[in-house]
Amino acid sequence: MKTTTDNTDLKNNLLASFEQQAQNQATYIIQKQAIENFERLGLPTTKHEEWKYTNLASTLKNSFAVAATSDVEAVPNLPFDLEANVLVFINGVFSSAASQVIAPETDLVILPMQEAFAQYPDLVTTHFARHADSEKEAFTALNTAFASNALFVHVPKNKVLAQPVVFYYLVDATQENVLVQPRSLVVLGENSQSKWIEIGLTAGENHVLSNGVTEIVASERALVEWYQMQLEGRVSINTTAVSIATGANFSALTVTANGQITRNNLQLLLNGPHCEGHMYGLYLGKGKSLIDNHTVADHRFPNCESNELYKGVLSDRATGVFNGKIFVKPDAQKTNAFQSNRNILLSDDANAYTKPQLEIFADDVKCSHGATVGTLDEEPLFYLRARGLSEDTARALLLHAFAADVLEKISIPELKEYADQQLEKWLNG
Repeated sequence: MKTTTDNTDLKNNLLASFEQQAQNQATYIIQKQAIENFERLGLPTTKHEEWKYTNLASTLKNSFAVAATSDVEAVPNLPFDLEANVLVFINGVFSSAASQVIAPETDLVILPMQEAFAQYPDLVTTHFARHADSEKEAFTALNTAFASNALFVHVPKNKVLAQPVVFYYLVDATQENVLVQPRSLVVLGENSQSKWIEIGLTAGENHVLSNGVTEIVASERALVEWYQMQLEGRVSINTTAVSIATGANFSALTVTANGQITRNNLQLLLNGPHCEGHMYGLYLGKGKSLIDNHTVADHRFPNCESNELYKGVLSDRATGVFNGKIFVKPDAQKTNAFQSNRNILLSDDANAYTKPQLEIFADDVKCSHGATVGTLDEEPLFYLRARGLSEDTARALLLHAFAADVLEKISIPELKEYADQQLEKWLNG
């Protein structure tokens, strides 16, 4: 089914598209509520405080194929050499035929959501559309409304995945503008260990609006590393909502470069005592690109820790936005929560807007936040040039060092090498 939105009334066309999609009985009630929420909320504009720097008006004037299909004869290789479980999404829809899974089914369960409701009713009912907010977030509501093809991924308790899992998002924009809306629920069992990578590849020159939502549940004592490599030149809204249970350790790291507009919503709910949640980000902006990171660390239980470090390098007329919130609820005594955002501007026309926030309702806590916006330090630049390095080489060395605090936290060697290469490419581009 293909439905095209037009630029006269995008919202109404999306509402009409909802009625025309194939219904999934397992998720229909949730989807119906979500489309009602979307109708009430409408699409965000810069008049909304949370979107004041992210102007989507020019994007939303385009027409999009809401349910565009594509026949991919051959799936491109990953851009780095890695033995992994590769889950392929084509225009937002999971393709079992195109995917390559090497882990046994006892270690890695992959099911369409409708089947997951039948086989894992308690897990799915408890967690699907429960963590990403469709009540207040318009794009989450829109994604949920069209979540008939949502994917369920589960690592059972006590399982350790030997190879990472890659979510490989392929977009075919060769024929028309496309709206893609991948949706996944990832449930990681007690004492499980796993590493995950999200990466995309777009073919074609037409407009792409990507609106993805991923809900992640880290059960008790689970160890989870989650990486997002955002290197596509498209408009992208990415929502990742994570629930972290007692004793679990969750780490997210995002590298963003070369996008037109990228909006990341990363929300960590520290949902049990003695758990940890860590967020790291490196964003590189050139041209007129806009990169907007919104993060939340919500502490609700005692003896938990969150660390957050986001760094931005912005050139030309690029814009970087960081909005980070730390909530410490009354029961979250002995919380340790730290947040830092640092930005380097390489041109007079680049802009960085940073807003770190703390809301603390407990007494026995250690919390701090800080933000800086500036240029490259002239003293080390002078030092390097005095020793014979060219200005470009000296600047590149300093920027590599600036980014290293984030990139060194990548524990997958092949991915770390790829990220370093992308930084080098961006610096030399």
